[in-house]
Amino acid sequence: MDSQRHVAVLAFPFGSHATPTMSLTCLLASSAPHVTFSFFSTATSNAALAKTLSAFVTPNLTLYDVSDGIPEGHVTSPTNPEEKIGLFMKSAHANFKSAMTAATGGARVDCIISDSFLPFSADLAQEMRATWVSLWTSALCSLSAHVHTDLLRESYNALSDDDPLECAPGLSHLRFRDLPEGVVSGDLDSPFARLVCKVGREIHRADLVALNTCEGLEPEPALSGLRARLKRCLPIGHLNLLPGLPPEPDNEAVFHGWTGTNPRRWCTSASGAS
Repeated sequence: MDSQRHVAVLAFPFGSHATPTMSLTCLLASSAPHVTFSFFSTATSNAALAKTLSAFVTPNLTLYDVSDGIPEGHVTSPTNPEEKIGLFMKSAHANFKSAMTAATGGARVDCIISDSFLPFSADLAQEMRATWVSLWTSALCSLSAHVHTDLLRESYNALSDDDPLECAPGLSHLRFRDLPEGVVSGDLDSPFARLVCKVGREIHRADLVALNTCEGLEPEPALSGLRARLKRCLPIGHLNLLPGLPPEPDNEAVFHGWTGTNPRRWCTSASGAS
C-alpha cells in the first residue's frame, strides 16, 4: 500500500462496540505506517477512547467527531438507551458522510471499515467507490440469527418455541426460545429490533465481514452457514485480546441478550463484546 491510501473507520458509539473497533484500528495503523487512518465516532465516545487507548495511537491515525444526532436542548431519557440509538441512527448516514468529507478534504477513501451496526455503510461505500469491510464485534451465532431473521420469522409462524432452529444453517443446536426478543418475538418494531434486522439484510453487500472469533473455536456448520450467505468471512478475533481493551462487560441494558452476553444462548463465541 502506498502513501495515497486512506482507510476510514466508522464506529458504533454504544455499548462496548467502539473500544474493540478502535483497538483494531490502532493495530492496523501501526502495521501500515504509510496508510492514513481516520477514525470516526461521537465526541463522547472519542474522548473515552482517547483516555483508554492514547498510548496506542500512531501518527497516521486521527480521531474525528461525528454528531450524536441529539437535537440541541433535547434531554434524553436515562432509562431508555434505545432513544439515543434511534436519534443517532436517524441522521448517521449524512453525519458520517459529511465528517468524512471534511476530514479528507474530498480526497478519495479507499476502504471503509465500519461496525456492522452501521448498515448504511453499504450505501456509503458504494457512493464513495470504496471497499467495505463490515466488522462484527459480537458472537458469531448472533450474527447468524440476524442474517437469517427473515427465514426464522417465516418458519416461526408454523413452529413452537421448543423447536430447533433447523431452518437456519449453523443454528440447529438452538431453539426458538433461545433467540433474544426482537428476532421472532417481542417488539419487532422497536428501534433496536429494526436496526439489527437491517444489519442482517445489508451485511451480505460487504466485500469482507471481519468476525470477532477464532475459526477453530466455532462449530463448522455455524461458520460455513455464514460463508454461504456472505461474500467473504474472516475470523480475526478475539479482539478483547488486543491492547487497551477494558475487562468490564457492557452494562447498557439494550444489548443484553442480543449479542453475546448470555453464555447459554451464544456460547459458541466468547468475544465479550456487545
